[in-house]
Amino acid sequence: MGVPDGNGGIINGEPTPTDFVIRFDYENDRGTKFADSYGLNLDVLKGQTGSYPSNIDSKGMYLRLVKAAEALARGLGRH
Repeated sequence: MGVPDGNGGIINGEPTPTDFVIRFDYENDRGTKFADSYGLNLDVLKGQTGSYPSNIDSKGMYLRLVKAAEALARGLGRH
């Protein structure tokens, strides 16, 4: 969440870094290993809103994980 910086701007008010990298390590069915890294920056979220799911129980979290993994798998070949 952004907070006013006192000069008319907004700064990162979250207990997370503004810049970070997410890395995925995986392998195919033949044992070939792969790694992908994505640099992310929280500044792109300034002024954005979001919705948060209510299914945070174990089953709901598992289903969300599966859907996220499927979306990542679809997107890996689209660089």
